[in-house]
Amino acid sequence: MKERIFHRWSCGYRPNYGAKLVVQIILWNIETEHNFIYDCDIRGFFDNIPHKKLMGILTKYIADGTVLDMIWKWLKAGYMEEGKYHEVDAGTPQGGVISPILANLYLNELDWKLEEHGIRFVRYADDFLLFAKTEEEIRKAAEVTRETLAELGLEVAMEKTKMVNFKKDDFDFLGFTFEHWRERKKDGRPVFHRETQGFHVERFQAESEGQDTENPNVEQESMAGTCQSNYSREGKLFPEPVQSRRGKQAIWTGKSLFL
Repeated sequence: MKERIFHRWSCGYRPNYGAKLVVQIILWNIETEHNFIYDCDIRGFFDNIPHKKLMGILTKYIADGTVLDMIWKWLKAGYMEEGKYHEVDAGTPQGGVISPILANLYLNELDWKLEEHGIRFVRYADDFLLFAKTEEEIRKAAEVTRETLAELGLEVAMEKTKMVNFKKDDFDFLGFTFEHWRERKKDGRPVFHRETQGFHVERFQAESEGQDTENPNVEQESMAGTCQSNYSREGKLFPEPVQSRRGKQAIWTGKSLFL
């Protein structure tokens, strides 16, 4: 599978991508004043992917009919529960090694639709965030998302989805808590915190070799006035590393977003 098929902000189930890059993209958006965030949840994603729609998308990338037939049989294999066989009309096999790549290809349609509309986002499997500078923009982005998911036979779980104004609201994503902008007491400078929830520390540390493994709670200072020269105003680069409270580097790397 050629990597160029996937969007650069799709970070799940791909080599050399992962939680570290997700956090970098989130921080980049926050630092570039995209403080309105749409935290979206897809209702029963892996259980509700329509088989025929999925196969239609796979034909864009797979020309071998034998491979397509094999995938179709895999999808239709069904499952046993309490000694009884159950057929399935939607969803990918739970625990199946092929499920992550099928899911990624399916939501790839959403990624490129968001790109078409100039909407910033980050996605890890079926978990994703949208970013915008204004409330109006984030509402439009949310509408594009709902319409695109409907075309894919999916729906937003509104009870688990929320809009965030990061100037006053915190949010969680992939086991990380992002605490909103506030003035630092000692000098009045704008800061925000990123904290790693305990059960995700080990995974993040594995992906962030050499980072702040002793203390995952890092205070991020706004670099608008101090590090403007370190990254492009067009968002071509991540900011350079800043210092944590223990003097170690935070996760900014200066690596290009547009891989």
